[in-house]
Amino acid sequence: MIHALNPHLVGFLRGLDERFPDDSTVMTMAEWVMSNTHLRQRPFSFKGFEFQRQILNDMHPDLSCMKLSQIGLTEIQIRKFFAFLKRNPGTSGIFSMPDLAMRDKLSQTRIKVLIENEAVFNGPLIAKPVRKKEIYQVDESFGYITGTTEGEATSLVADVLMEDEVDLADQGMRALFQSRLQGSVHKLNQKFSTPSYRGYGIDASFTASDQHEWQIKCVCGHRQIPHFHPRFLYLPGLPKSVEDADGLARLTTEQVEHLDLESAYVRCESCDRPLDLAEGDREWVPKYPSRRSRGYRVRPFSIATITIPYIFKQLATYQRADNVKGWWNTVIGEPYNDSNARISEEDLNHCMTPMPIDMKSYTGYGDLFLGCDVGQTCHVVIGRRDRLLEFKQVPQNEIVDFIRKRVEDYGIVQGGIDMYPYTPTAEAIRDATHGIIMPMAYATTPKAPVVTEKRDEFETVTNYVINRTAAIDLVAKQCRNRTWQIAGYDPFKTLVKTHFRDMIRIESPDTAPVWNKMNGDDHFLHAAALQQTAVRIRAGVEYSSDQRSAVFMMGGVRLQSDPKASIYRGAEHAGVLGSGR
Repeated sequence: MIHALNPHLVGFLRGLDERFPDDSTVMTMAEWVMSNTHLRQRPFSFKGFEFQRQILNDMHPDLSCMKLSQIGLTEIQIRKFFAFLKRNPGTSGIFSMPDLAMRDKLSQTRIKVLIENEAVFNGPLIAKPVRKKEIYQVDESFGYITGTTEGEATSLVADVLMEDEVDLADQGMRALFQSRLQGSVHKLNQKFSTPSYRGYGIDASFTASDQHEWQIKCVCGHRQIPHFHPRFLYLPGLPKSVEDADGLARLTTEQVEHLDLESAYVRCESCDRPLDLAEGDREWVPKYPSRRSRGYRVRPFSIATITIPYIFKQLATYQRADNVKGWWNTVIGEPYNDSNARISEEDLNHCMTPMPIDMKSYTGYGDLFLGCDVGQTCHVVIGRRDRLLEFKQVPQNEIVDFIRKRVEDYGIVQGGIDMYPYTPTAEAIRDATHGIIMPMAYATTPKAPVVTEKRDEFETVTNYVINRTAAIDLVAKQCRNRTWQIAGYDPFKTLVKTHFRDMIRIESPDTAPVWNKMNGDDHFLHAAALQQTAVRIRAGVEYSSDQRSAVFMMGGVRLQSDPKASIYRGAEHAGVLGSGR
């Protein structure tokens, strides 16, 4: 109490804290954080959130944590991240968020406050440490706060990579970030996220882990993992027809009003006694202890503050917003199984037919289109608007001649080949087919432009820029509605299924929907997307020519008098292209 009245002593003690923070080789990470950091001006504590302690202590090099929202785990990540940098001088780390907007918000509202206000991160070794929203220096260590973008990933090296909300991030960029750990002796990669879809992102990595669950022991001796399911809920008024969590989620507002929520409690599945979620006998227990990767799953009843009335109140809110998926993900912490998010195997089986295809019977009618996904091995799809008729794998060094010959032999009228990263190959195919097969570059903008260049007195289309989500939506819609036939795939039946099901459509309230890769085995899907886009482009070009302001040159569009009007009308008609760059 004396030092509280003596400002000189207060300054002296603060200086000691800066020079000699509480630390030792036997001190756990949780003990270090409690001894050296504060939350709301009080020493950091796990009171009410005891499940966090082991997660904070765990320095496993491959850790995944599937969680619900607003339970303090981002705060835990931040403190673990900077504690590691402080306790390991001369190291560097990456703390990644899905995008730069989320990075800026986290950096300015939480990280900046922590680093500037804690004496332990402001020692005397560095007079003016680097402190910006994208980088924080702690003694001789550096913490990089990033979005999951290619530019940042390729320029950094790290000893530790903390990934927050990984399901919202570009999965391909995540792999690039993980490669930044290759030169480190630590190589720590820890991932935290609310789930999105089953089998994707954090759900996939947790499923492959040792799967720690926060168990509780009832006074009757039974150990269990309480979760949102009727067998763990004492809920007077619940209809007997509700047998599982899906049934609970389908309860209407009127049905919820008949529940006695004030009397509800989480019960033991064995003896029906109330479980003491706050002070009960709890521990983390792995389901598969021999697995090499570490996983933790945090459920609503991992803490006592998420009550049954609160869960149903949130359910009603999300139901009104037509966003039950959001409730499953953020309130319950469960992945969602949505047929609209991923092409289902059932829909594919319905569309696929083993009938043999004689391509000669389809030539000469002017309705064949081609799509090509380029790589070391190129994947080609040829078909009509409502029917895919041929699937081929072609080595890259043979693809120009292969496509040229297919165009000549089949009378293909329009096609698309991805423009990147093999732009010279795409341009060579455009020229070899006289513009029938056009380079197409993916974009994420809602409206994507046509790219032209001046040749003599005309504007000539050199490539198209297409909306990536809209292009893949074309394929998904055909499969889901079962409105087309997939044939000619032998011997690639299994591969076609794998490629068509390797992407998931991620929808977030604040951003445009995007298709994300799962494993990167998606080449025939992209070829089909380009093929279906070519169908729309052809319809748009024909519509433009009806306006008598466009003529054909190299199969593209050569515009006279008004070089923009007709192609933009055709682009709008195509439904995939837009106007303006």
